[in-house]
Amino acid sequence: MGLSTTYANIMLCIIALMSMAFLADAYLWGAGQTMSEYLEASKRIKQMMDTSISIESVQVEGDDVTMQILNDGSTSLLPDCADFFIDRNYISPDELQIIDDDFDPGIWNPGETLLMVATYPLDGANHEARAVTCNGVLDSVIF
Repeated sequence: MGLSTTYANIMLCIIALMSMAFLADAYLWGAGQTMSEYLEASKRIKQMMDTSISIESVQVEGDDVTMQILNDGSTSLLPDCADFFIDRNYISPDELQIIDDDFDPGIWNPGETLLMVATYPLDGANHEARAVTCNGVLDSVIF
C-alpha cells in the first residue's frame, strides 16, 4: 500500500509541474503577442501624428475642380492611397487625375504640393472639398 501511494504522489507532482509549465508558456506567449500588438499600434499612432495635410487652394473652371494639397507633415505619403471628396461624395480614381510631377514621382514627400483635378458638376452654392490620407488624417475647405 505504501508504494502505490508514493507512485500516486509522484504522478500528481509531475502533472502539477506540467500544468504550471503549460500555464507559464501560455502566459509568456500571450505577453509576447500583446507586446507586438502594442508596438504595431504605437507605430501607427506615431505615423498618424507625424502626418499633416492642408488644402492650399481650390479652383473651379467649368466642371473641372482643381485642388492643391500640401503635405506639411513629416511623413511621406502615397498619393494613390489618398481619397478625395467633393460635397462628401467620393471621387473615384477613374474620375480624377493626380498630378505628382516632382523629383520623386509616386511618393508625396513632406513639403510637396499634390495637384488633384476632378470633373464634378457644380452649381452656384458653397461646396466642400476634402482630402483624406491613408492613415485617416484629413483636411477640408469650403469653396
